Amino acid sequence: MIAYEVTATLKSEEARAAYLTWLRDGHASALLRWAERAEVVALDPTGPEGPWRVKSVYLFSSREAYQRYVEEGAPTLRADGVALAERLGGISFERSLGEVWGCEPLG
Repeated sequence: MIAYEVTATLKSEEARAAYLTWLRDGHASALLRWAERAEVVALDPTGPEGPWRVKSVYLFSSREAYQRYVEEGAPTLRADGVALAERLGGISFERSLGEVWGCEPLG
């Protein structure tokens, strides 16, 4: 499996709430056309002024499946994210990609 992670940093708690709604109401499920699983985590802020972050993790069955997403889905879905960022006053995105090695429960 391949994990594709996107961490979004937003300017306010209200912007984070709007971003979470946008993910829930379509963006994350749209990625499931290529990914096997999607998880969205509203990260705890490190202080009263944020930062306000959301981590989305998408699991793909293979690098080939991820590459199909990059070619077929990413241009439109990323453009939607850029448009949302403009409406919310800016979002910074950090992306990472890696192989899932798994983990067995301890004890």
